[in-house]
Amino acid sequence: MLITTMRVRLVLSAALAAPALLVAGCSAGVPGTPAPQSGGTPVPPVPAPAPQGPTPESPADDCSVTVQGPGRISMTGSGRVSTRNGASSVSCGTGPLVGITTIGDDGVSFSAADGAATTVAEGATTPVGQYQISVLESGAGAARIRIVPQG
Repeated sequence: MLITTMRVRLVLSAALAAPALLVAGCSAGVPGTPAPQSGGTPVPPVPAPAPQGPTPESPADDCSVTVQGPGRISMTGSGRVSTRNGASSVSCGTGPLVGITTIGDDGVSFSAADGAATTVAEGATTPVGQYQISVLESGAGAARIRIVPQG
């Protein structure tokens, strides 16, 4: 008898609490939508903060290349990567391959399709063959490079 009374009280408590929880759940706002204040006036959503600092323009046809050591190279963008006998080459868009000859603390050396060798210092942008190449980081055999086809 005591167990039955406790069950009835527990069931009644749950039954009375459920509508309160349901109403409380329904009153919660949906993220990104205005919430009504007393008086029914909606509060406009707070806009997202603006990005900090300038953002460099990035043409739609540029490529980002990451080299993490000999033969360990990856690219985002429209282009291709080739590693043969430990020598890596990249192209961006429909342009020709450019060889990555050395990576050092002073920058990255490239060889253009015409055989011209160019070293691009870290933080610099230099024309190499049919591309503008920026070396964002270099050192210890690794580099981050941005390649933009010219013309």
